[in-house]
Amino acid sequence: MDKDTLIRELGAAIIAHPKVAALPWQRYALVARIDAQQSSLHGFAFDADGGYQMATPTGLAIHDKLRALREAMHVAGETPWGACVVRLVRATQRITVEFEYDHPERWSVTPQRVAEIAVRLADDHAFW
Repeated sequence: MDKDTLIRELGAAIIAHPKVAALPWQRYALVARIDAQQSSLHGFAFDADGGYQMATPTGLAIHDKLRALREAMHVAGETPWGACVVRLVRATQRITVEFEYDHPERWSVTPQRVAEIAVRLADDHAFW
């Protein structure tokens, strides 16, 4: 499957997930860290005022779609991306994805960094 199709399927799976669909978000960002052994997801649902709450999809479906996307984009002999941020805008149904190849730790979500990453996501107007 090609990259664009996988991204559209990923966006649809995120929006349809009960933890995301149940919220009145205006903008949503899913931060994913993936390597050969594991993957982690952290979802941020932003309201119209810029406030957020965590809304992370569970289960393997989204992890599997992300792994398929990573594999489809991988170029032999090069390091695949290690993190990505999927951004969705409810009103326009716009989806953008940012891939991090060189510094995936930039998107490591820990309890100490949740607020910092939420601010970075909310302030990144180039993608909203």
